[in-house]
Amino acid sequence: MSVLLNKKIALLEDDLLQAEVVQSALAADSIECHHFHSIMDLSTALKSEKFDLFLLDWQVEDGCAETILHLLRDMYNDKTPVLIISIHGDESIVSHALNIGADGFIRKPIRVKEFIARIRATLRRCYDRVLEDLGSIQIAHIELYEMENVVMVHGKPVALTRLERQLACYFCLHMNQTLTRKALMENIWQHSDSLQTRTIDAHVNQIRRKLQLNEHSELQIQSIRGEGYRCVLLDIHAEMRELCTQ
Repeated sequence: MSVLLNKKIALLEDDLLQAEVVQSALAADSIECHHFHSIMDLSTALKSEKFDLFLLDWQVEDGCAETILHLLRDMYNDKTPVLIISIHGDESIVSHALNIGADGFIRKPIRVKEFIARIRATLRRCYDRVLEDLGSIQIAHIELYEMENVVMVHGKPVALTRLERQLACYFCLHMNQTLTRKALMENIWQHSDSLQTRTIDAHVNQIRRKLQLNEHSELQIQSIRGEGYRCVLLDIHAEMRELCTQ
């Protein structure tokens, strides 16, 4: 299962034209890209912001990406992917970048389709590692096990299909975020326009039924008209108290 939606990518690039090309390609896939012109700017941002992937131009005006790569590995260990982008494709540079911790090397100028495919593959591997670390996801009255097609609902086991399990995990890991049908197609089914939207709607309704996500549940998958779905955790008790005081 891959994941792109609502991920933050940090781009270190001192060429404004190249930065616009990268940002446009990522924006087309609903990926939030924050552009930094210098190593100093990115270093400052790391004090208050977290990112899901780093794209680093190997050589920028205030130094070599090797400097920031070492810093990232100290801060994030090996859990956050780092890709190097460069107009230079010398074997010595590529091998050095990979040896000091980069997860991949992309030659400029980028080829958009290949570039997005590499981003997808890198984030998918990262996402799989996160789920393995979590082992299970427990929210409200349900507990999902990533590696098993079984979910506990109010303490009782309920069987899910593989796609239902992946979809349920995806919703739970993206709480309070509006997920478009297009994003679900790409991230769960890994299709684009070939999948009919009623297939997604049918799976969502199955999850609602099996996980008992009805209008009385604090955990709900809401339909967002014209957009998609949003998984939310409501404070049912607070709403009841408010009704009692009216």
